[in-house]
Amino acid sequence: MGKSALKYNLPVDEEVYKKLDKLVPSAKRKEVVSEALRKELELIRRKKSVNRLMNFSKKVRTLSSEYIQSRLDSDRRTHR
Repeated sequence: MGKSALKYNLPVDEEVYKKLDKLVPSAKRKEVVSEALRKELELIRRKKSVNRLMNFSKKVRTLSSEYIQSRLDSDRRTHR
């Protein structure tokens, strides 16, 4: 991991605790839990980003590809 570790004490479901205890050697638990949390947090971040984009897209008008292309062409002509 290479980063400093901070302690974070939180309750865990008994089922999760038992599976972690059974499947993961004690020396690897910190790494496994950290990686699982990292992946879950990234998933949450992505879902929030998608929701923001979906809400934003409801507020703006839809532009046709022809309109977008004409605006790009016009802009390119002004920068020659």
